Amino acid sequence: MNQTHGTAVATSTMELLAFLCRLDEAKIHYRLGHHQPDSITVEVAIPGERWEIAFYQSGRVDVEKFCSDGRTADHTVLEGLFREGAVSPSDGDPTAKLGVQEAVFDLPPDEKLQLVQDLWEDLAAHPDDVPVPPWQIAEAKRRKAEFEQDPSSGVTWEEMKRRIRERHGF
Repeated sequence: MNQTHGTAVATSTMELLAFLCRLDEAKIHYRLGHHQPDSITVEVAIPGERWEIAFYQSGRVDVEKFCSDGRTADHTVLEGLFREGAVSPSDGDPTAKLGVQEAVFDLPPDEKLQLVQDLWEDLAAHPDDVPVPPWQIAEAKRRKAEFEQDPSSGVTWEEMKRRIRERHGF
């Protein structure tokens, strides 16, 4: 192990331990997982939220936060868990899916943009399936009320297109 690598591992271990101590002090329950060879994952569940925090050997820390919209379902949805979450033998190593996010961050910018476009088009094809969080609805209502109170606070679509064309030389 070279000295730089050893320093990154020591730093990430210290960050992980400090984070676990904070969780302990706050009396927040957590579980540790080891799903990738170069990271330790801390899984935290609090009412309405689930967090996955990955501490990598390199010193990088990735955080994923999953929020509930408060809706519940009956037991019949459990079949979807097994249908969508099961790894078939043709899928190979189940940890390979976990590396997808890391692989995405390693893509060159043009490929990242293409991926974002493809994902956006996929979501746009099924707009009713896209959840809208309560904070976003509240923000839209706030902006609408602001505009209704002072219409001069907004711009028309034609004005917005003019500004974009002017800014980008179209």
